[in-house]
Amino acid sequence: MIDTARVVSAEGAALVERQTTALFGDIKNLTRQMQEAVGQDVSSAEELYMRIQRAVQTNAIETVTMTVATQRRCVLEAVAFGTFLRDVETQVNMDYGLLTPLPPPKLPPAAGDDRLGV
Repeated sequence: MIDTARVVSAEGAALVERQTTALFGDIKNLTRQMQEAVGQDVSSAEELYMRIQRAVQTNAIETVTMTVATQRRCVLEAVAFGTFLRDVETQVNMDYGLLTPLPPPKLPPAAGDDRLGV
């Protein structure tokens, strides 16, 4: 499943970043905005949730409000975009071999993984 959902090229990753920025704004700016609003001293998930709620209520961070129907359309469009991108990446790579491969994702170890000596 992870391999199916993974972007396989640097060019594809750049396209995903451009699309995301076009839809939601610069991710780095949004991340900085969230960090400033929430702070670095959160001690629990509940406290984090409360700080995020407060940041949204006071407009300290940018938000997008969508109806359930709009959320569904957004997810379907994302799936369609990802499917199209994966198909194009595969075709271009097979026909021309021009894509720059991305390294495999670094996944966290599975719970109880004995290879870490834990």
